[in-house]
Parts: sequence; C-alpha cells; structure tokens
Amino acid sequence: MNRKELEVLLQKEKIHRRYSLYGEWQEDSLVLFHDYVGWKIYDVSDGRRFLCKTAYSEDEACHFFYNFITSFRRETQKKLWPYEKSEYDFPKELWLKYEVFFWLNSVVDEEYIPKDIVAIYFRITKYDFSEKCNIHVVGTKEYSDNNDLWCQEIWYKPCGDNFSFNLQENKDVTLSVISNLLRDYLKSIANTEYDIFKDKIITVGFDGESMVRIQ
Repeated sequence: MNRKELEVLLQKEKIHRRYSLYGEWQEDSLVLFHDYVGWKIYDVSDGRRFLCKTAYSEDEACHFFYNFITSFRRETQKKLWPYEKSEYDFPKELWLKYEVFFWLNSVVDEEYIPKDIVAIYFRITKYDFSEKCNIHVVGTKEYSDNNDLWCQEIWYKPCGDNFSFNLQENKDVTLSVISNLLRDYLKSIANTEYDIFKDKIITVGFDGESMVRIQ
C-alpha cells in the first residue's frame, strides 16, 4: 500500500479525526512523516509530537496508519472480560492470561506485519534483582532451525512491543507459562481478520538462551 491508496481507503471510511499523509503538522492530528531515515507516524496533541511507530517501508507505515486510525471501531479488546474487572477478581494465573491477551489484542488491533517478515520472536528478559520480566517482540526476514543467530537481525517491531509482568517463578516455569499463553492466544485469533501472525514462524525464549517454536 502507498499513500495514495491509503488516502482512498480513509476517504471511504469517512474518518473524522484530522490526519496528514504528507508530513503537514497540525494540532490534534495523526501524521505520516517520511524523511531520509524512514517512515514515522506521530500523534500530535497539546503542542507535542508523540512517536507512535517507526516503519521500515511505505507499505508497513500505511497499513499501520490505517489500522491505528480505525482501531477504535473494533471490538477485540472486549473479547475477554469487561474493563471494570481488576486483578483481585481473578486467580493470579487467570489475571496474567487477561493481561497477555489484552496486550496482544492491542498489537493485532493496530499492526500490520509485512509479508517478507517470516519469523516472530517473543524475547523474554528477566531482571537479576527483581521478579519482573519483559517481553519484546521482534520480526526477521530469516529463520533457521539450527542457528539462533537469525533473531539478531531485527526488521520489524510492533508499536506495543513491550509487556511487563511479575510471575515469581523460575525461568523454566516462566517460559512454559508464557509459551502456553501465546499458543492459546494464537488459537483464539486463528481464521479471523485479526490473525496477523498467520503463516509466520513464532518462537519464544529468554534473551540469549534456546527458544521454543510454538507455531
């Protein structure tokens, strides 16, 4: 998709929010900006520019822009539990599932993964002096069953690529829990319009350690 094609789509959607596809800065607008470095999407409000996404191609930038500006019409965030629920309403394991699913819903609601991205790596990092873990999402154009170095070449990162959680378990248990939650989520969006991971190789693992392929 290019900017002209995106413009046609947005006109058909009758978007009421201000937007600019050619870098014109105006208050309370979503701006698609292109320079010699790459493609960026900014949310402009209160006199400030908030970077929403850095894309690696016009196609990726336009797809993200379209999904982002139309995402408020979707219902994916309501697929699990109502917003008024809190962590005190669920067992710890079920609340973690809610948080993971909610985070991934926000990703699939706005993102577009380019076709040349063949593999997605959910990379878990764990702090040495706390029980807090982070999950980062990276996409690559290469994959190898025999060499984990394929994941070092990052060609894609979603806007909401970082998720933090407290599991208070050892690494083996943490990896097993997160792997199972990701499998459950992939099943829940399979054969739907939200399955941006379709036909992609999906792996998960701790940073610098062996990873598990889950799709």
